[in-house]
Amino acid sequence: MRTSESANVLKTAATAFGKSLEITIQSQARIRPYAPPQVLIRADSRAVLSSFARNVGISFQYPPSCHALLNASSSLDEQLASLDWRDLPELNWPRLDFDPSSLQFVRGSQHPGPMFLSAYQDPVRKSFVYRLRKDHVCAEVRADWGRWLLLRFQSRQVLRYQSELGLLAIPRNVRLPRLIARALTLCSGTVPCSSTDSSDHSDIGPTEVYSCVSPDFYSILASKLGQVGQPALL
Repeated sequence: MRTSESANVLKTAATAFGKSLEITIQSQARIRPYAPPQVLIRADSRAVLSSFARNVGISFQYPPSCHALLNASSSLDEQLASLDWRDLPELNWPRLDFDPSSLQFVRGSQHPGPMFLSAYQDPVRKSFVYRLRKDHVCAEVRADWGRWLLLRFQSRQVLRYQSELGLLAIPRNVRLPRLIARALTLCSGTVPCSSTDSSDHSDIGPTEVYSCVSPDFYSILASKLGQVGQPALL
């Protein structure tokens, strides 16, 4: 939808509001080649913004849709309750275990801990099956939720948030569940920036940095991901 024709329609409609509304359109190709341009609309009031949205046929929501999407997302407690724990034999497939310290999957260990997340590669299909094991039982789990479940069990804090700037850094090796990632992107309409500068967060490695994240939004997100301790600053 963010074509040059759409941009012209928005800019033309904005002229009716004079200085009470401003539109900025920025390309994101430098960050992600296939990302659409960011369209930022600033208005003097919510009423002006709502009126503009009606004029151009855009749905206007308050609170913003990013909050609705985040609230609709599952949480760690819901994911944990949905797991089907069984006493299953070890798969005779190549195995990697997720290391909460390095935040990477590493070659399987004989003593990975009381709870661990393993990735088994099907030798024929080459696809992966992920199992979360605790004591003598295990359950199949999605890789994204499995990582966050293990991090909470280990009390490992990996979110880096700067409330004054609205910036949130997520370790690149710890992918967010899909709905939560979409909600974060909708906070600003921009794709996250990749950062390899680990000088301020060397314990979590390269990160993806999201912008325009409000404290309220961060609080809900951190709770859903089991990152409820004191947030570390960027």
